[in-house]
Amino acid sequence: MSSLEFTAYSITRDTLKQMAREGMFVGIGTDTLRGISEEAIIGRFRPKPMPERSGGNRESNYPLPGIHLTWLGHHRPESAGEIDFDDGVITMLVQTIDELDRSEDDNIESYMRWQTDIREWMQGNPYRDLSPNLGEIYFVHVTESTAPEHQAFLMDEARLVLTAKLFTRSRRDSGVRNYDT
Repeated sequence: MSSLEFTAYSITRDTLKQMAREGMFVGIGTDTLRGISEEAIIGRFRPKPMPERSGGNRESNYPLPGIHLTWLGHHRPESAGEIDFDDGVITMLVQTIDELDRSEDDNIESYMRWQTDIREWMQGNPYRDLSPNLGEIYFVHVTESTAPEHQAFLMDEARLVLTAKLFTRSRRDSGVRNYDT
């Protein structure tokens, strides 16, 4: 059996890849860019923050444009939960990336549409029908801002970023057994 964390991450990554296969990430209107391919959907687990780069050097040779999904963790504060359940928040960044340019032809209509499609899909809570044995994701909040502590994970090529917070409830095995049998 898998974990709630990996299941949420893989559903997100795999659905973004499916959206790319279905042609949802193509240029819109007069934007002059090619669409995002399935290979340009990259999942990452807390990459090491890079030192400041100059000259527009890219972090890697990832295909562009692309979408990077960055896993930031599952936070469960000590005070969150009940006797049998723990509450927590899974946090992921979803970045639409491309070369930075300073031209008037900035393709912003396409980037914004893609981010809107991703946000609307996530806010519909595609995680709600998970196995009860894994836990529950009962609410999804997506914002177009990034917490200061997550700024180091943004790439030079990032155009737009979404922060997805998945609110969870997981069963706590407290060791309490029913001895009435």
